[in-house]
Amino acid sequence: MLTAIKTYFEVSNYTLAHYIGISESQIDSIRMGRRSLALDHILAFDQLTKALQEETTLENLSGAQSYVTEEPKELESLIQKTNNKLQRRRATLAKVQQHRHRALRGLHACQSLLQLGTLTKHQKKWIQLREKHLRLRLEQYSIRTAIRLQSEIAGLEAQINFLQNFLLAEN
Repeated sequence: MLTAIKTYFEVSNYTLAHYIGISESQIDSIRMGRRSLALDHILAFDQLTKALQEETTLENLSGAQSYVTEEPKELESLIQKTNNKLQRRRATLAKVQQHRHRALRGLHACQSLLQLGTLTKHQKKWIQLREKHLRLRLEQYSIRTAIRLQSEIAGLEAQINFLQNFLLAEN
């Protein structure tokens, strides 16, 4: 009886002891078989056991149905949150790709200007400094970041598809 109550209500010995108004050490002694329960304690635990109705299927339990009907709403909420996260990842990926594109075009321009050789010393130094800054920018928006975002987007799309299929199967 105590094992079933602990299993289905997910409680500890301390919580059971508190429910019937005895100490935790006394409930431990009862579980070990050194002591026995008083009649009023047995009746309290029997009331919990009867409320569990272990022989009744879950579909026929009216108290559980309200929770089961709320679960699709939770799934829809999870789908919406995942969709929002997917949109943010797509926007971030577009931003990273845009920054990478600009940095690569700027690096190409710096390289082509340096190869011309018609620049003054000051202009050459300025372009080399720009090249260094663009390389740092390229490291900030690296290809690894873009690939990571693409893989996250693919994972989120798969998660949304799975959740939508699961939701359709439940209905």
